[in-house]
Amino acid sequence: MSLFFQAHQERNKALGEAAYWKKKYEREVLAKQKVQRKAKLLRRSVASSKAREARRKAAGIKLSRKQVKQVLLTELSPFFSEPQIMAFLRKKKSWTKIHGWTSSDMSMALSIHFLSPRTYRHIQRKRILPLPGVSTLKKYIQDFQIHEGYLDNVAHFLSLKIKDWSKEEKIVGICFDEVHLKKTIEYDNATDAVIGPHSSANILMVKGLVKNFRMPVWFKFGYGLTPEVLLDIILKLNGIGLNVVVVTCDMGPSNRGLAKGLKVTKEQPFFYHPERPDQPIFYVYDVPHLLKLCRKHFLESGFKLRSGSTITKQMLLKIHSATKGKDIVAGKQ
Repeated sequence: MSLFFQAHQERNKALGEAAYWKKKYEREVLAKQKVQRKAKLLRRSVASSKAREARRKAAGIKLSRKQVKQVLLTELSPFFSEPQIMAFLRKKKSWTKIHGWTSSDMSMALSIHFLSPRTYRHIQRKRILPLPGVSTLKKYIQDFQIHEGYLDNVAHFLSLKIKDWSKEEKIVGICFDEVHLKKTIEYDNATDAVIGPHSSANILMVKGLVKNFRMPVWFKFGYGLTPEVLLDIILKLNGIGLNVVVVTCDMGPSNRGLAKGLKVTKEQPFFYHPERPDQPIFYVYDVPHLLKLCRKHFLESGFKLRSGSTITKQMLLKIHSATKGKDIVAGKQ
C-alpha cells in the first residue's frame, strides 16, 4: 500500500512539473510574440519617418538641367541609348538633328525600316521612339562594308532579328557550297581596293529548321572550309543564340576532306558541338547532289547488283527502243 501511495505522489509531482513548464513555455511564447509585434511597429514607424523626411528634402530641392540629365542617363540607360535619352530632354517638337547614333541604334532602325517603312515613318511622326532619319540610314548603308570571312555586321543584324524567337525557332542548320565567278578584276570604291581576279568563292549560309529564314554569314574567294574555321563559325553563331544541329554540303573533294578532318565516318556521321560536347552536329550530304552522282555513275559504269549482274545504260536504251511506238512506252530518250 505504501508503494502504491509513493508512486501516486511521484506521478502527481511529475504532472505538476509538466504543467509548470508548459505554462512557462506559453508565457515565453506570448512574450516573444509581443516583442515581435513591437519591433514590427517600430520598423514601420522608422520607415514612415524616413519617407516623410525624404519627401520634405525632395520638396525643397530644385534639380538643374545637368542633374536631370544625369538622373535620366542613370535610370534609362538599360533601355535607351544616350542619343535617344537626349531626344527625350529636348523641348522642341522635332527629334531631328540628333547626332551620335550608336551601331545598335542603326541596326534596330534598319530592322524596323526593312520590315515596314510605313511603320517607321509612323513611329517618327508620332514621336513614339527617337529614331535616325531615313537620310541618316542611307548614309550609314553607304559605309556598310563586307569583307572576306565571317560577316560580323550581318551576324549583328541577325542577332536583332532572332531576339524574341523561341528556343525551337533558333535551331538552325549550316549549308555551304562553291560558286563559280567570272574571272575579272573589280575596283571597290568604298575601300579603295582592287578585288580579283577570282574564279570561285565558297559561301556559307545559316538556315532555320523550324523558322523559315536563311542568311549568308561567311564567304571566301577560292578557299575551302577547314575544321577550325567551321567550328569557329559554329561558336560565333552560338554566341548570338543560334543552335547549329546539322551541316549540309555536296560531295566535292574539299568537303570530303573537311568531313575527314572532323572525324566523320559512315558509322559516326556527326561531330560534336564545340561549346556543348554532348550535342552531336550531323554532317549530311545534300540529296540533289547524291541523285546527280547516282545518275552520273549509272551512265558511266552502271549499277552492279548483289547477284553479280550489272544494269547499264544500254539495257535501258534497248527497253526504250523495244517499246517505242507501242501503247506502253518506257520513257523519252
